[in-house]
Amino acid sequence: METDKNKYEDYKKFKEEVKSKRAVHFDNFKALTKEVEDVLSAFKPKEETILITWDELSQMNMEENYVINDKINFHKFYEDENTQKFKCYMKAGAEFSKHRHDYKETLQIVKGSLIEAERDNTVYKEGSYVVYKAFEVHKPFTTEETVLRIIHTR
Repeated sequence: METDKNKYEDYKKFKEEVKSKRAVHFDNFKALTKEVEDVLSAFKPKEETILITWDELSQMNMEENYVINDKINFHKFYEDENTQKFKCYMKAGAEFSKHRHDYKETLQIVKGSLIEAERDNTVYKEGSYVVYKAFEVHKPFTTEETVLRIIHTR
């Protein structure tokens, strides 16, 4: 009987040693995985900057609703030779991709607020204007329902 008890105690001790070694190996594996992920992330391509041209937007129909994604839609309401005007509706959490234009863009915040990621997350409140020079990279987003009047000039 005493031998069975000793065997059981030896088994419990062995089981704890295996658990302990397994935990050390698992921690090492997690650390190595993190190192590999860090190295691989250095090779990921940076977010591409999209160029939106005057000619592309000229192709859009007046007053037709265009959906960028499930949180952003807009329509053109005015156009002449040197000006294009749009109204843009953004839901909370909406964000544009990083982009630039071949013309000057002015945003008027009609309702809500806008945050510009490329300007150190500067916040523009209702009634403010945001002006982007031609070819200036920008990535606006919002945390609340926002309405913009967008004016393109060349």
